[in-house]
Amino acid sequence: MCPEGGARDGCHERANSPVVVMVSVLYVAGSGRSGSTVLDTLIGSHGQATTAGELYKLPRQWADPRFHCACGHLVRTCPFWMAVVDRWCALTGETGLERYEALRREIMQWRQLPPALFTRKVWRDARFTTYARLSGAMVRAVSEVAERPWVVDSSKVSLYLIALCQNADVDIKTVHLVRDVRGVCWSRLKSRFPNPVSRTAAFWLVANVATELVTRRWVGRQSTLLPSYKPASTLIWSTIRQYPA
Repeated sequence: MCPEGGARDGCHERANSPVVVMVSVLYVAGSGRSGSTVLDTLIGSHGQATTAGELYKLPRQWADPRFHCACGHLVRTCPFWMAVVDRWCALTGETGLERYEALRREIMQWRQLPPALFTRKVWRDARFTTYARLSGAMVRAVSEVAERPWVVDSSKVSLYLIALCQNADVDIKTVHLVRDVRGVCWSRLKSRFPNPVSRTAAFWLVANVATELVTRRWVGRQSTLLPSYKPASTLIWSTIRQYPA
């Protein structure tokens, strides 16, 4: 009940003010070849979560007819992703993903990482602000279409994580997944497009240091889980216990 007098008007205004519904994102960070896909899929099977894979790649995959969803459809003909893109367009006023993809190609560059980590040059730029807003709307669209409060995103890109953190209505928890560099190098050597060990090791180092810096500055230690690389069952259980539904 509102108190008497002038306070009633203030209470009435607060009651009619728009309520911001937070979107919760469990972001799997680190370097590639660390088991993030398995972790993403298994946590995404939780009743309160939906998995989005590497969500930052969606604009490129949408435009490329070679990419298929896990359901077997092309990404752009998958009923789920069609509904997500429609909802995203409604939230942002965009007519398609073309501008979002153009911003992704421009911003998601390794040369942009040092300025983003140590200066305000990148994340105060109007283009980055727009990209951040569109990225926040995308995780909201995924959450609303899936009707799940948690979105599991295994993009593992520090600049993209910074962009998500610019959205006040997105609550981010991170899992910084670190695999022994020897295992990462061996996995890359067995891949379809192998890299020299020295290059893979350098990428592993930069990716994990950048993740550590980003989570310290934008996410916070209390919202970051750094599990040891254990058997899958132990790793998944520790993650779910850290961030209960």
